[in-house]
Amino acid sequence: EISACLVGSEMCIRDSPESLLSLRATASAWWEYYDYRNTGSSPVATRKFRPGISPRLYLTYHPVAPSTFTLSADWEYRTGDILDLLTAPVQTDYLSSSTRTGLIADSRTLSGFIAYKFQKPIEMFFFNASLNASRRHSNLIAGQEITTGSVNTVAFAIPNDADLVSASLSATKQIRPIRTKLTLAASGSWNRSVTVQNSDAVTYFGRSYTISPAVNARPWSWIEVDYSGDIGRTFSRFPGNRSSYFVQTHRLSMSVYPIEGLELRALADLSGRELAEGVTKRMTLADLRVRYRFRRFRLTVEVNNIFDTRHYDYTIFDGINRHTASYSLRGREFLLTLSFTK
Repeated sequence: EISACLVGSEMCIRDSPESLLSLRATASAWWEYYDYRNTGSSPVATRKFRPGISPRLYLTYHPVAPSTFTLSADWEYRTGDILDLLTAPVQTDYLSSSTRTGLIADSRTLSGFIAYKFQKPIEMFFFNASLNASRRHSNLIAGQEITTGSVNTVAFAIPNDADLVSASLSATKQIRPIRTKLTLAASGSWNRSVTVQNSDAVTYFGRSYTISPAVNARPWSWIEVDYSGDIGRTFSRFPGNRSSYFVQTHRLSMSVYPIEGLELRALADLSGRELAEGVTKRMTLADLRVRYRFRRFRLTVEVNNIFDTRHYDYTIFDGINRHTASYSLRGREFLLTLSFTK
C-alpha cells in the first residue's frame, strides 16, 4: 500500500506504516538594480540590473522507526552592502580600520548536507552522523595588514573559490542503574581557500580532526562528576609552508554532598596548545568551593585559581596567518560569603 500527499511545496510518500519520505522544495528569487557613484580615492560609477535566486531542497526519510535520513541542498546568492562602495579608510575602533574596493561584493554558495540519526529511547542509546560539503565563489578577497599599532582590513578584487568538507560522528549511551551518561564524538574537516599574503593571492589547504569524550555520572545521591574534553590536531599547507598544531582541553567538575545542606565542589580546566611547532603552552586552572545552607542562610567559602596561574595564552589560525595573544590572570583568590534569603 502506497499513499502520497502534496501540500504546497512539500510532498510525502508512505509505502508502509513505519516508513515515510518527505520532500520539500523552496526558492527565493529577486531582481536588483544598482545605481551608484563613488567620488572617493578610487572613483567608481555603475548602473546595472542583476537577478538572483536561492533554491533549497530538503528531504527526510524514515525507513524504520529508530532511523532517520536527512538530505538537503542549497544554492545561496548574496550581495554586499553600501559599505562596499567606500574606498577611503574607515576607522572601526581605536586600533582597526577598514578599506574597500569600491565594488559591490557578491558570492554564490552551493552546499549539500546529509545526516543519519539512530535513536532507541527505551535503551537510552543515540547515534548521529553527518557529512557537509560546500563550494563558495566570490568576487572579492578579504585580507589584513597588521602593524605594531593597528590592524587594517582590506579587500582585493580577485575572483576566488573556497571548498569545505566536514563530517561528524556522535554516540550517546545512558546507563540507568548507575545514572551515568557517556558520549563520544569525533569530527573532521578539509578546506581549500584563497587568501592574500603581501598583496598576492595564495591557495591555502587545511585539515582538522577532533575527538570529544564526555561523561556525566551520579552513581550515588551524594556525588556527581562531570567531564568533557576536546583533543585535536590542525594541519595547514600553502606554497613553501607545511605545519600542524595540537590542541587539547579537559574540563572536570566534582560535587560531593556528605550531609544535607553541605556541598563540596571542585572544578579544573586543563589545556595544552601548540603556539608554534615544538612550543607548547600548558595551563591548569582549578577552583574549590564549600557551601553550607542552614535555614535561610547560605555560607560559602571559595578558593579560586588554586595553583596561582598568572598567564593565559592562545593562538588564532586564520588561513596563512597566526595570531598569538597573552593575558594576565588574577592570582589565587579567597572568598567568604554569607547571604540571607527571605
